[in-house]
Amino acid sequence: MADWHVALARFGRFAHATKALEALDCVTEICAPTRSETWSHRGRMIERALPWLGHVLLARWQTDDPHAWHDVNGLPDVSGILGGWPPKVVPEAAIERFLDQIRLIEGANGADMPPPCQPGDVVRFSFGPFFRLMARCCWVCTGVVGLRVPMLGTEVLVQTPFAAIEYTEPAHAVRGGRRRNGRG
Repeated sequence: MADWHVALARFGRFAHATKALEALDCVTEICAPTRSETWSHRGRMIERALPWLGHVLLARWQTDDPHAWHDVNGLPDVSGILGGWPPKVVPEAAIERFLDQIRLIEGANGADMPPPCQPGDVVRFSFGPFFRLMARCCWVCTGVVGLRVPMLGTEVLVQTPFAAIEYTEPAHAVRGGRRRNGRG
C-alpha cells in the first residue's frame, strides 16, 4: 500500500518539483495545493499561484521501496525527504484535515475567516514539517500568520497559512518571552 510522505522542493522550484514528481512512475498521487494571490506593481495587476505549504510537497509512494525513495530524492528540484530513510509517513487523516481546512479558507475567500490566534498566543502546527510543534504568534495578516518557532536553540520566524495551525490553551505555553525574575 502506498503511504503519504513529505518531499521538500528547492527554493523557487515548487512548480518544477511538482511536475517532476508527476512524471515519476513510482509516485501514485501528489497533493500540492496552491492559492492565487493578486497585487499591483507599477500600475499593473499581477496574479500568481502560491503554494499553501511553502516548499513542502505531499506525495504518495510505497514506504518500503528504496528505489522509489531514491527516485524522488534524486530529482534535481527536490532537496530532500522528511525523515530520510525510511521516510516519515504522514497519516491519511492529517492530509484530509489539512485539505478540509484549506477548503474552509478558500470557501470564505480567506478574508472573512477569523484568524485562529492573536499576536502573543501560543499555537501548534496541525500539519506539515513542524507537525505538533508549539510556536508563538508574532503577527496576523489575511490568511497567514507569522510565528516564532524554537529551533536548534534559537527562534526562527515562519510564515504559514491559517490552515496549518491550531490554537492551544495557555497552559501548554512554550518557553521564551520575558523571564520571570524581571530581567530581559
